[in-house]
Amino acid sequence: MAVHGAMTTLDRFVLSRLHERDVPALPVHPLSAATRDADGDLSLPTDQVAAMVAEGFVPVLHGDGVVHAGEGVTVVSGDELVTELATALDADRVGLCSTVPGVLDGDDEVIPRIDEFDEVADVLGVSDATDVTGGMAAKVRQLLALDSPAYVFGPEAVERFLAGEDAGTRIG
Repeated sequence: MAVHGAMTTLDRFVLSRLHERDVPALPVHPLSAATRDADGDLSLPTDQVAAMVAEGFVPVLHGDGVVHAGEGVTVVSGDELVTELATALDADRVGLCSTVPGVLDGDDEVIPRIDEFDEVADVLGVSDATDVTGGMAAKVRQLLALDSPAYVFGPEAVERFLAGEDAGTRIG
């Protein structure tokens, strides 16, 4: 439950910053909404998120714990939540803001576009920081599975992405 507490604290911080900018953001805590079955398959009800979007709100989700049948509580990554929601809500495009300006190659240069995982498998290793959800390699794999284009970008590119422009690395 320490992870959930830390994530809700971070969520409140993000929400407060969005509210300062008059963004009508609302929290959605995965621990209260999602579950995993005994096979590990995620069940994420999306009706409430779709209703929030339809009413002009901005749902804010985060990686969290989820009740996992036979396992207690296990981690669900924010990346997995994004891909579940993008699929369920038929998103036109997906953006993930990261601490880096995009997916980086072996020379720490941004890879402009990734269409297949094999193109970048050699340079996508373990993340520098502890990341139980698989780091950039897992993020790229999940985003490639989407039907819509996805982008990984740093904080400096948020406005470009929101304006509909390319930002960071385009995936898919």
